[in-house]
Amino acid sequence: MPFAEENGPVRVMDHYILEQACRRARRWQDEYGYSIPVAVNLSGVHFRDRQIVDVVGAVLARERLDPRLLDIELTEAVFIGDPAVALETLTELKRLGVSVSLDDFGIGYSSLHYLRTLPVDVVKLDKSFIQNLTVSKQDRQLTRGIISLASELGFEVVAEGVETGEQVDALLELNCPLMQGYHFCKPGPEEEFLTWIGDKQVHGFDVTHVPSEQ
Repeated sequence: MPFAEENGPVRVMDHYILEQACRRARRWQDEYGYSIPVAVNLSGVHFRDRQIVDVVGAVLARERLDPRLLDIELTEAVFIGDPAVALETLTELKRLGVSVSLDDFGIGYSSLHYLRTLPVDVVKLDKSFIQNLTVSKQDRQLTRGIISLASELGFEVVAEGVETGEQVDALLELNCPLMQGYHFCKPGPEEEFLTWIGDKQVHGFDVTHVPSEQ
């Protein structure tokens, strides 16, 4: 990825992934009746100009996808370089109606500053906080504080890297009901994912709020 970002291919790669994610989300609606949000991680190079805004808008229109079913994930590294341009680009993306998530939250030096200034919808708590959640009192208290602060500011909080039932129980006790990780489903082919979703629906799981990351 560093090579791709430095030499240009990352733009083409991200555009392709974006298009494929939106195309699949639309097909899941048409063929299965699933309104499942898809999340796409974007490189920071897209936030040096507003080209990505036009690309996202064109893909949404071409695939006839409700923008609320697309979540753009970014890290605070996006704002290294020219924060003003990056913020303007992000604001333009928000005007399209998409959701924006701040990924790997908590490991950057200025994460709390971004909670105050960025137009994001979701805070994704970095997996480093989750790994020791059940054995470290300090990590548990820190996680509790971040969840409480983000929730009070109106953000949804998603815990990343959840791998055990004990971590699920601990996060529920900390009022964090949204989680992702191998405990629920490992990465795999689209066919396996659809089978997994179908099984969850049979057992009463609400598939309309299941994040699927491309």
